[in-house]
Amino acid sequence: MGLSGSGGWEQYGGQFNLRIAAMLEIPEDRCERHRLFKAIDDAFKAGDFEALGVALGGSPGWFDEQMPFELGLGHPLEYAIYWSPAAFISILLDAGSDPNYHHHGGFSGNHCGTLRRPG
Repeated sequence: MGLSGSGGWEQYGGQFNLRIAAMLEIPEDRCERHRLFKAIDDAFKAGDFEALGVALGGSPGWFDEQMPFELGLGHPLEYAIYWSPAAFISILLDAGSDPNYHHHGGFSGNHCGTLRRPG
C-alpha cells in the first residue's frame, strides 16, 4: 500500500482516488452520528441537491468526493444509484460527478449503474 504520484492510493494491485475531502467533522456521539447519517440519507432519497451539499459540509466539490468512511457511504454517485430518484443521478452527473470514479473495491459508478433495477 502507498500513495501514488497521481494522488491515489495503491492497494492490492489497484488504485482508488483519495478525493476524500474534509467535508465535515464526524461526531463521536453515536446519536449525533446517526442524525448526520439520517440527514444525508434523507437528502439522497428526496433528491435534494442543496440539502445534501449542506449535510456533507458544504465542500464545493462534494458531489465528486468520497463521503465519510465512518458513515459507510462511499461515493455520492454510487449511493445515489441505489437510493435516489433516477433524475437525481442526472443532477449529480451534470454537476460534475465522475461516472468513472475509482473505488477501492474495483467498482465504478458505471458498474453500479448496470446493477440498478428499474423502478
